[in-house]
Amino acid sequence: MENILIIIGLLVAAGLAWFISALVVKSKTVSKDEWKHVNDVLDQSRSDLAREREKTSNLQEQLNSAKERLQSLTDENTANIRSLEAHKAKLESALTGISDARKEVEDLKEEVKTKNLENNDLTGKVADLTARNKALQDKLDTQKKEIEDLGEKFKVTFENVANKILDD
Repeated sequence: MENILIIIGLLVAAGLAWFISALVVKSKTVSKDEWKHVNDVLDQSRSDLAREREKTSNLQEQLNSAKERLQSLTDENTANIRSLEAHKAKLESALTGISDARKEVEDLKEEVKTKNLENNDLTGKVADLTARNKALQDKLDTQKKEIEDLGEKFKVTFENVANKILDD
């Protein structure tokens, strides 16, 4: 009897083990519909992932292109700033030159004004001296005439005296 009880115990244990293993297997297995649904979701997720990776790749290319364009524009901007600074320096130099030229023009205008005043003074003096010269020339002409007249008178008087002396 002990053998029967052992065999029964073993059979019960085997049945229990089979039942537990069936439950374990069943808990680890998925139905065909669930499996298909999970595979569909997985395929969709893989497809979405591929699209997102492609979008990411495109966006990365656009970002790299934008970075290159930004660098190009930055370089161009830097060159323009340098050029602007050079032109600014030239402009400041030109403005300084213009300022110096204006001062020189003002100085020259003042000098011209002074020279014009001197010229006016000299013109007045020339006019005065010309008038005096003319007066002296007229006086000289008058005196020459008087000397000639006196010379004629002396000649006539001398002839008269000489004739008188000869007559006497």
